Amino acid sequence: MKAFDYLLLGVALVASHGLVRADEKIDKAKLVGDWKLVKSNEIGGPPKGASFKFTKDGKLVIEFDLDGPEKHEGAYAIEGDKLIYNARQFTVPTLTDEKLIIEHKEGAKFELERVKKK
Repeated sequence: MKAFDYLLLGVALVASHGLVRADEKIDKAKLVGDWKLVKSNEIGGPPKGASFKFTKDGKLVIEFDLDGPEKHEGAYAIEGDKLIYNARQFTVPTLTDEKLIIEHKEGAKFELERVKKK
């Protein structure tokens, strides 16, 4: 039983250190900016290296190159701990200054890193 208690304590500590918990709202100021996709499990989705730009006025621009340049634009909204884009609802379990993880209930998961300004 002690091992399980330590596991719960570890999860609680990680969850309280810069991650978005289910009872928290997404910090839009932290979300705004340029991100690069480093890992995804969605088949047919944007490839590794795709650019995601969240703007202050609620726009999301996704750019990548598969068989030529592609650009997808749309509005996003934040509702508590949910991110809504193109009528799809995502959760954001991780949002720090450097890392963003977006998940969809159907299993899609996107891991992004903030693009550092030069």
